[in-house]
Amino acid sequence: MSRFNRWITGRATGVVFTGGGARVATQIGVLKRFIAEGVAVDMVGGVGTGLVIACLFAMYQDIEAVESAARDIFKVCPCNLLFLLYSLLLLVVIVYSCTVSDST
Repeated sequence: MSRFNRWITGRATGVVFTGGGARVATQIGVLKRFIAEGVAVDMVGGVGTGLVIACLFAMYQDIEAVESAARDIFKVCPCNLLFLLYSLLLLVVIVYSCTVSDST
């Protein structure tokens, strides 16, 4: 069943991840398990580090790419840079949601 059909029939699957740096591995593991079981993830969201994982999954749609990018981000970013990254991602989400709601 395509994403559009799942959305229209109310059968779309959404995943929201919480914040907390230690949970990143768990969040990636959940996505891996969903993919292994054939569960199609149609929507993602999150707070804090969960937002980073959700954005990476929305961009790449490939769990290996998400895992690699997350490893690179969290390995080299000090806390103040992560705060800047969260702020930037939040701004992108707000601008995108305003654009989508204005066009409908």
